[in-house]
Amino acid sequence: MKIVLKYLLFIACLLPELLSAQTLTITIDAKNTAQTIDNIGASGCWFSEGIGKYWPIEKRERMAELLFSKEAGPDGTLKGIGLSAWRFNIGAGTAEQGDSSGIRDFRKRVECFLNSDGTYNWDKQAGYQWFLRKAKDYKVENLIAFVNSPPVQFTQNGLGYKTVKDHKANLKADKYDAYAYFLAEVVKHFDQQKLHFNYLSPVNEPQWDWANQPGQASREGSPWSNEEIYHAITVVGAALTKSKLTTKILTPEAGQLDYLYGNNTATSQQIQTLFAANGKYSFNGLKHVPKIVAGHSYFTENGDNNLINVRKHRPIRLLNMALTFGSQNTLCWPMVIKKALRGDAARWIARCF
Repeated sequence: MKIVLKYLLFIACLLPELLSAQTLTITIDAKNTAQTIDNIGASGCWFSEGIGKYWPIEKRERMAELLFSKEAGPDGTLKGIGLSAWRFNIGAGTAEQGDSSGIRDFRKRVECFLNSDGTYNWDKQAGYQWFLRKAKDYKVENLIAFVNSPPVQFTQNGLGYKTVKDHKANLKADKYDAYAYFLAEVVKHFDQQKLHFNYLSPVNEPQWDWANQPGQASREGSPWSNEEIYHAITVVGAALTKSKLTTKILTPEAGQLDYLYGNNTATSQQIQTLFAANGKYSFNGLKHVPKIVAGHSYFTENGDNNLINVRKHRPIRLLNMALTFGSQNTLCWPMVIKKALRGDAARWIARCF
């Protein structure tokens, strides 16, 4: 496990207190490292579609600058927070379904590049694509594509979420290969557009049931068991290989960090189940799966005891298995912009790691 801690975030968090208190001298030993932060990023869900498509260009450009710029103005003030990763949501086609999608908030319905007749329309998700291209223009180091739900053409109920609480994937059993081919086509298209995705996440927050009655759903989503995740990652990796794509697969995108090493469900203890050297559902040997365990820090950063205990337990498993942890979806970009404008983004971000 790579370990680094650069003290910049730590100092940024303490700066307001230091300025208001007596003068202190802080000595930094650059050789004393503790944690590697590979990147700090944000997700384009959900509002970059409407903003990137309809808002005045000057407002969009200012948002992109706040998110991605690493430059400083004449007075030395940074123009943005310089994100080094950006997550792009590959939609399931609930926007085309309109109100019949059953998702209450129209802003959380997402178009799908795959049409119902099997053709592709790459002009869809125009707002999402605008911010993706801006991330590229600002030289954001990591572009990550992720999926909340398979295309509705491939789901068991024809919707972008579940309507029964069985904690099983909404993907039809005979559509895994079609789903893998779809994702490979999306990655290949953007490669051709010089928008290379470093990582692809075929499943997202698989622990949650994502079940609602039609008309009551909040967004796209699908549960996945560890067995189903293994099946999906295997066929997606094969599709990437067949298309000669170099994008890596980032998984399992746990909805809560303690599911990575604990709990007792069909989607728990994911480090031990999916990343062991051997095992029925081990990713070991899969070409496109790096030794990176991805999870989300939601619900584990409130309260110091919980925050510390979860983050103490997680590295033990990782170190024992020579793995690296990747915290995904830690930052919601509208919140990042709000806090960047207030000047306290660093303090808020630091608590998540």
